[in-house]
Amino acid sequence: MLAIAAVCALTLSAQNKMRVWYNNSIVFEDLVENIDSITFVEPELDQTLLYVEDVFTISGRGTVLTGKVLKGRIYKGQEIQLLNISDELADIQTTVGSIEMSKKEIEEALPGDNIGILLPSDIDKAQIGRGAALVAKSTPYAETTKLKATVYMHTKDEGGRSTPVAVNYRPQIYVHSTDITCALTDLGKGGANADLFQPGETHTDVVIEIMTGNKIVTFLGDELPIREGGHTVATATVTGIE
Repeated sequence: MLAIAAVCALTLSAQNKMRVWYNNSIVFEDLVENIDSITFVEPELDQTLLYVEDVFTISGRGTVLTGKVLKGRIYKGQEIQLLNISDELADIQTTVGSIEMSKKEIEEALPGDNIGILLPSDIDKAQIGRGAALVAKSTPYAETTKLKATVYMHTKDEGGRSTPVAVNYRPQIYVHSTDITCALTDLGKGGANADLFQPGETHTDVVIEIMTGNKIVTFLGDELPIREGGHTVATATVTGIE
């Protein structure tokens, strides 16, 4: 009833009606007088995040996925979402069954734990792709196909390129458990030549777009290797998500 009163207090006519309903109670008068000072708190979002490294079936038990907990915690019975990177696979809402680490069943897993998670029997391994993000039901993370980053281009001595790259350079970006083809559609700011990105340079506001058919789940501050031919040629630190 308090929430209803707060909404109704926004208009004078509603206030008058509420005064009748509440018989001019002190509680209501207090609410009207202090409506501007009321802070509405957003529900807390669960930081749980794990990227799927492998998916397989155990006969007689069901589908198991493996990965390393990156953020938050994962516990038995937790309501989760599996956000697939491929547009060909639908996202899944399900619950965590049993959790195993080092061949022992545990009640919960924390950041840094490499675990296996048994899913409900109605989930088939074909529904989950490598690189899918396991997140909580109430999550701050979302799928995206475009991000901004500060990018450092590694030198040849650091295992990177010996030549610069231009706009629309198409390497792979490694999102914690899998490589995904991307394009640098804007080289951002920095360097001696705005049209080229030289080894050893750092550019800010670089725009990275994920190629059609895929998307990723990331977060501000996430460090993602950029690869070419299996070698890391740059490192991107996420500064914006669109």
